[in-house]
Amino acid sequence: MAQQMTKKATILFPPALYQELEDEARRQGRSVGELVREAAMIRYGAGGVSARIEAVEKLVHLNDDVPDDPAQLEDEIIRGGGCEPAPTRSGAEGPAWRTACW
Repeated sequence: MAQQMTKKATILFPPALYQELEDEARRQGRSVGELVREAAMIRYGAGGVSARIEAVEKLVHLNDDVPDDPAQLEDEIIRGGGCEPAPTRSGAEGPAWRTACW
């Protein structure tokens, strides 16, 4: 369902930039307004800068639990890293190679 648009902004562009927007909108079969809204959403939407910073911080810490020692890492991979066999749809355990960590 499309979000209802109730707020309006008047934006002044330098002629060359506006021409680029018009050309791109024409190439994509969209309006200049759609391009500007999309650019604003990418830059500031869905939580804005703070949400993107939080996402990057989460990505930075993804490897926190990964051992630095290659032998220990290999051992964890072979042992399954403490992961449990993933349940199948029926609730029974799946094949030994099918594991999930949650």
